[in-house]
Amino acid sequence: DPEVRGRTADSLLGLVRLCADLGGQVRLFVSPAQRGILDRIALHDAWGYAVETLSKVVSEVERQGITLCVEPLSPHETNFINTAAEASMLIKELNSPNVKLILDGKAMSSEQTAPDQIVLANGDILAHVHANDANRGYPGSGTTDFRPVAEGLGRVLPLVGLEVAVPLEA
Repeated sequence: DPEVRGRTADSLLGLVRLCADLGGQVRLFVSPAQRGILDRIALHDAWGYAVETLSKVVSEVERQGITLCVEPLSPHETNFINTAAEASMLIKELNSPNVKLILDGKAMSSEQTAPDQIVLANGDILAHVHANDANRGYPGSGTTDFRPVAEGLGRVLPLVGLEVAVPLEA
């Protein structure tokens, strides 16, 4: 629905401006429930709608100096942008130095590609990392092996400035 996509773009623009007003520098685009593809929509069309909608936000993130991070999520959370490779394709299509990648330990654990290879393949667009376990807890609270992630980050960190957020135990 073009009207819904327009309101979505307006909402995202408002969130970018709010982020800037609050002194923020990074806006994460995660929203699993809001980005699912409806059964009646083909993947190709959904992709086009996402590019169209996010393209309306790109100039504002650039103007405000905000980094918009796209996050791949597991297929258990959404049916759209489930791998770092898919997120990378979207980021490259949006073609902005202010649109980057966020990697999440939980989401990486659902991919077929090894976490260190995901990090290495995307180091040039990586801007944020969530070091959460597959159980959504802090590292070590579940079964996720963070050594490959750390190895990949250790090789990428000298090349890119990263923000690393680690959830703390409650």
